[in-house]
Amino acid sequence: ELEIVEFARSKGFDGFWQEVFDEIMGNEVMKRAMSAAIFSSPEEPIHVLVIGDPASAKTLARDIIRKNFSAVSAIGANTTKAGLVCNMATGQLGALAYSDNRLVLIDEFDKIQADNVEPAYELLSNGTCSIHSGKIHRELQSRFIAVALGNPKPGVFGQYPLHDIGLDPVLMSRFALIVRSETVTGAERVELFRKMLHRKPKPIKDIRKFDQWVQMARGFVPIFEVSKEVEDRYIEYC
Repeated sequence: ELEIVEFARSKGFDGFWQEVFDEIMGNEVMKRAMSAAIFSSPEEPIHVLVIGDPASAKTLARDIIRKNFSAVSAIGANTTKAGLVCNMATGQLGALAYSDNRLVLIDEFDKIQADNVEPAYELLSNGTCSIHSGKIHRELQSRFIAVALGNPKPGVFGQYPLHDIGLDPVLMSRFALIVRSETVTGAERVELFRKMLHRKPKPIKDIRKFDQWVQMARGFVPIFEVSKEVEDRYIEYC
């Protein structure tokens, strides 16, 4: 543990997102947002929604997380179409119901079915939801961290990006961060491929340290120390 703590101190948050996502050109806001989600916990999740054009780097970022970190579930487009929480026609539970205590990568989140919006909103909000259909009546509990990826509604972003996100506003409100990924140009792709050809692979030991760092950070519970005066003022404000 002391070795991981020293490793974390030497890198810091900036070192984390820069090294973990070093294959991706630019996209600093997206990389920071995803790193914030990775460090959060299922009890206090920072859900992140990344919307970007098909040629952007969001898919590569997803693959980097999936490859290098443990307790990660990846949900593809077919799963999304079948129902994230529950198939209301058959009663079959969706992938989010089985993602308790995990980081969930959701591809094509913009394709979520209308009858899954409310239960997905509830799970993202507090980790529980009520399911009532012809086949199933039950309470579900699943606490997770969501990193959702989607494409803009018209295919590409226009002048008003917020209008181009084809998701229910209530559902979007459950994401702490909504980020637009940057499109990787032809010249940047060439530079990326050149960089990958000459790059030395990271030591496996260092890659594992990043994952161990995250696991330790999620289990850390800070001590809440504050004067009664400040506590009373905070409660009154709330």
